[in-house]
Amino acid sequence: MWQDHDCKTMKRYLRNLDPEDDGRVPLDTVYNQPQVNDTNGEQVFRFSESQDFLRSIGGLDESDPSNPQVLISNYVLGPANCYHSMTFHTFCCLNDCDAVLTAVERTVGGPSAKPDDILPFLGNLTTQSMDDPRPLSANLVAKLEGIAAQGGGTVPLHGRLFAQWLHFAFPHECPYPHVTQKDGAGNALTTSYFQGTADASAQWTDDEMLPMVEVDNDAIYGFRGLLRIFFMLLAAGAMCNQIRMLVVAHVNQLRANEIGADLEKCV
Repeated sequence: MWQDHDCKTMKRYLRNLDPEDDGRVPLDTVYNQPQVNDTNGEQVFRFSESQDFLRSIGGLDESDPSNPQVLISNYVLGPANCYHSMTFHTFCCLNDCDAVLTAVERTVGGPSAKPDDILPFLGNLTTQSMDDPRPLSANLVAKLEGIAAQGGGTVPLHGRLFAQWLHFAFPHECPYPHVTQKDGAGNALTTSYFQGTADASAQWTDDEMLPMVEVDNDAIYGFRGLLRIFFMLLAAGAMCNQIRMLVVAHVNQLRANEIGADLEKCV
């Protein structure tokens, strides 16, 4: 519980530094903050991570290179705020977006839903950091309808695009789903991951819209599967050919030995 208390204290502190109420704080402002202590004079938190580190964990918005900003939710959920107490256990800040998504799941009762079923509920939703509902702009409504259009009329609740949309709708609760690294097969991985605000001017370019890589991966994995089967057949054929050559060589050797023995008898 003490860890969660410190996390909430840190998030409230950063929210008070958020000039546009969009879940972002200018990096210079963060670095200018003093060390924060509790009532006993012990350090609670201090913002000292480098810009490269913040970028590596997906905690930085650099859509405007001249004005890098710290993403509050991404930073609070980052590894710098985790407590390592045991070899196999790490205690990190709770993700407030889980409560938002859980509430949506309970309302729609399924893995996907139409925008008309989601929007009225989210437009009246309050969270631990929001005493009053956050109004959804016409632009955000249009973005959600666009996501549904890509999903055949419904919004996949556990897709990356909806996670991105939730960040703009609830910037202080939901982290931005960056693509920060790739696995061994070259597939994009997301973090636990920019432009505009949630209430008036959220605008995403095609580059900022995260691709529906799951659909592409099906085709990629299908092609790779065929290639894998093809090379496995080639390997099996080569192995069989090698075995055949060894058997033939062994038979020839036996025949040669038999002929030599017969010749010795004749002599």
